[in-house]
Amino acid sequence: MTKILNLTLLLILVIHLWLGTTFELSHDEAYYWLYSKHLSWGFFDHPPVVGVLIKLFSFLPKSEGSVRAGFIILQSLTAVLLLKLVPQKRQLIAMILFFAFPLASLAGLFALPDMPLLFMTCLYCAILKRYLENEDTISIIGLSSVIAMLLYSKYHGILLVFFTLLAVPSLLKKKSFYAIAILSILLFLPHVIWQYDHNFSTLRYHFLERPKVDFSLKRLLEYSLAQVFLAGLFVGPVIWWSILKTKQKSDYQRVLKFICIGTFIFFLVSTFSKKFEANWTIFLTIPLIILSL
Repeated sequence: MTKILNLTLLLILVIHLWLGTTFELSHDEAYYWLYSKHLSWGFFDHPPVVGVLIKLFSFLPKSEGSVRAGFIILQSLTAVLLLKLVPQKRQLIAMILFFAFPLASLAGLFALPDMPLLFMTCLYCAILKRYLENEDTISIIGLSSVIAMLLYSKYHGILLVFFTLLAVPSLLKKKSFYAIAILSILLFLPHVIWQYDHNFSTLRYHFLERPKVDFSLKRLLEYSLAQVFLAGLFVGPVIWWSILKTKQKSDYQRVLKFICIGTFIFFLVSTFSKKFEANWTIFLTIPLIILSL
């Protein structure tokens, strides 16, 4: 990255740290702040990373800014890592796109699970690229760790793994894949045990207890348009079109395309009977930008 990019990212970080102190916590942020006061391997409707990240900065004077500090810093780290995943001559465009995505830009200002998920998605894309090119010990351990952290951040992370396997089914023939699967499960086991001890309350809530609604064509249309324009009010349609029409030149690009399109379809189907939330697909920010460039 050039010095200009570094200085720009630093300036954005400083501005966001200041902005994070200027408005009160939302109801959701206050709810997750309570997580940090009673840390556990799981909570009723979300895994624990959001509470842990708030706790890490609890040494700062109590304020809205201290609650949000970790998420703001994580946003900057995500941007830095993303720039390393695109060609150097296109890093400026990548940074502009990242902060042009409304959810990616705003997520860092709030203490919500979305920012940890976005960062882990970026890390997943980086380590997966290395693994597909070179199945060394570092990439195997790294991929195992980041898969576990994806799930500890937000359950939506499982979609990244699922569509990776769907895009490159030959991974099922590799011994290293099973090593990654076993290690990921072991790292995520404390949360599974927590779920067992609490009668799988989170799974029951998300799959059985959340209110259902009647099928609505209008809701499907709203979801589809939202996903397009959440990639940027003016550039969103161009980004999605470029991804749909471009042929993949590698397994890595094929995986990213499957993640984008597969996730879109997955949540489209879910809107048949449930209301959708725009932040469900925030992690698509990373593969969309990488592929579009």
